[in-house]
Amino acid sequence: MRTEIRCQLEELCGYPLPAAWQQLISNYPPALLAAIRGEEDLHDEGTVAQVELLASDSAVLQINLEVRCGTFLDPRGHEFRWPA
Repeated sequence: MRTEIRCQLEELCGYPLPAAWQQLISNYPPALLAAIRGEEDLHDEGTVAQVELLASDSAVLQINLEVRCGTFLDPRGHEFRWPA
């Protein structure tokens, strides 16, 4: 994980990132990068890495910035803001 991205994420979260997660994202399993979703998920697009666990530190930072800047719909269709 790049130091500048780790620092930005820790500042956004207000806590140090877990060492185990940093280890995982720094050594992302290559098999997950190419794994595709199972047959029961035919309507879902993307690889496992794109859908279940972001494989890139910059993607993790980007999604964290996006959710903190706007409102989103919850599963019931109600608008909410990401908690502080």
